Amino acid sequence: MRAGHAQYVTGLSVNDPNGPHIPRNMKRFLRLEVHHVVRSGFGASVLGKRKLLGHINHVKHVDYDLGLELHDAIRSAGLLVGRPDDESPEDGLELFWEDIGIDF
Repeated sequence: MRAGHAQYVTGLSVNDPNGPHIPRNMKRFLRLEVHHVVRSGFGASVLGKRKLLGHINHVKHVDYDLGLELHDAIRSAGLLVGRPDDESPEDGLELFWEDIGIDF
């Protein structure tokens, strides 16, 4: 690699001495995709539902605040169904076992 050129590893820019970060063009693209999805549903996304959510989860690992912002925008539009982020998966599992009549 030449000095001064952008360096990327698994889609992350690693030029910054503070650590890897999401490239600006990827942030813009994901914000645009989320905007289209919120306005028109997942059919308006170029990526599709699973890939878009996968990209958002990838962003969450690197830049948690941005990933949460994107995820919450989709959730607040009523497009995601499931447990809230603050609810543990074990809570739902305990309710499942209670529903079928098994106590621990």
